[in-house]
Amino acid sequence: FDAFAFAAAADALRDAGVTKSDVDLSLVASIDVYDGQSMSNGITTPAAGGWLAHEYRLENDSGVALIAAAAAIKAGDAEIALVVGLHWPATDADPLRFDAEATSLCFEPQYERPLGISAASLVGLHAAHQIASGTTTLDALGQTTVRELGRRGMTVDVAEVFAAEPVAWPLTRLMLPEVETAAVGIVLASPQRARLCRRRRAVIVGHGISNGGALSTNEWLTEPEASARRAAQQAYARAGLDDPGGIIDVVELTAPSAALIGPMRTALGVAELDDRLINPGGGALGGSAGAATGAVRVADALHWLDHYGHAGSRAVAHSVDGLTGTVAATTTVHVLERIS
Repeated sequence: FDAFAFAAAADALRDAGVTKSDVDLSLVASIDVYDGQSMSNGITTPAAGGWLAHEYRLENDSGVALIAAAAAIKAGDAEIALVVGLHWPATDADPLRFDAEATSLCFEPQYERPLGISAASLVGLHAAHQIASGTTTLDALGQTTVRELGRRGMTVDVAEVFAAEPVAWPLTRLMLPEVETAAVGIVLASPQRARLCRRRRAVIVGHGISNGGALSTNEWLTEPEASARRAAQQAYARAGLDDPGGIIDVVELTAPSAALIGPMRTALGVAELDDRLINPGGGALGGSAGAATGAVRVADALHWLDHYGHAGSRAVAHSVDGLTGTVAATTTVHVLERIS
């Protein structure tokens, strides 16, 4: 899988018009349990431009790595940083079943893990709570799934959604994001150094980060989108946006299940935004790429700005680290603005 990290890094450097020797800091976001070996960064970091250079690896979502890289540039510790998000599970097992086993290992071993907790079971409990509290209905979840899958080119009806493989009631496999493999590279540069780059796609005008509540709290069950709200408030404040709903042009958000699409939109302040401008890259159920998800969302936002935006167009890229489902999930929000 180091070949995929190398390809992502090389493509990103080529697109920016810089070389490996220009990179002051290399960050890799990946997770050992998916990479299939301990300290996998011994293989991935050199492939991602970190050989004989300042580098480190984060076992977290690549959205966090992007914030860390931006902080290093802001502090003057680097002029160019390369972030590579990598999710290439070293297994031929069914992705959903492997995810259930892998995510179970991330919970406390004495009390939480014996309960059979996994990321999927937690989002299922949240969806069940939404139905029990009257916040939504089973039919509404089915309709939401049909709409989102239709934006990916999949033609299904509500009956087919409910007839799909059950995962955690009320959720079926079609109501969860499809597990994807991905290797994504993104180059960040200081304003001065960016002027010398071949392509300057956009500037990060704001970012925010927040963690969800632990299992001992009720936030994971009743309001898992709260961390998205906190991260968005930070990002919008840094970007100077008072009314994001009336200013943001496109949003690429991450929803761990069909039951969280609406709450995430509300938390990000874009509930009234045209549906066609929410996840135009493939719908909110368009894919979950592990540690690469944050970089995927930013790349999707940059693609929209490139092809459909204009100078000053703004995009929001939102990501959630889904390794522990709705419990203690790390959420990041980036506000991007097209330069020219």
